[in-house]
Amino acid sequence: MVKISGTGKYLERENIWNGKISGTGKYLERENIWNGKIFGTGKYLERENIWNGKISGTGKYLERENIWNGQDAHSTKLLYRIRLYSIC
Repeated sequence: MVKISGTGKYLERENIWNGKISGTGKYLERENIWNGKIFGTGKYLERENIWNGKISGTGKYLERENIWNGQDAHSTKLLYRIRLYSIC
């Protein structure tokens, strides 16, 4: 289950496809990060916009996976889109 930041609602993993909530035609809000992308802006996070887990300019913090330029800092592997939803 994945929590949609700020709504208290949870998505089932299988209901997420290409950033869209399957079966509703609705897209996730822009503050929800999907596949390293800030959804709704078409922009990818630049590594300089992430500092100590904080997304610059939003005041929100990422969970401890340590995202750096869309990658997990400990493994250099790209994070799964599910893990990128973890915003406090």
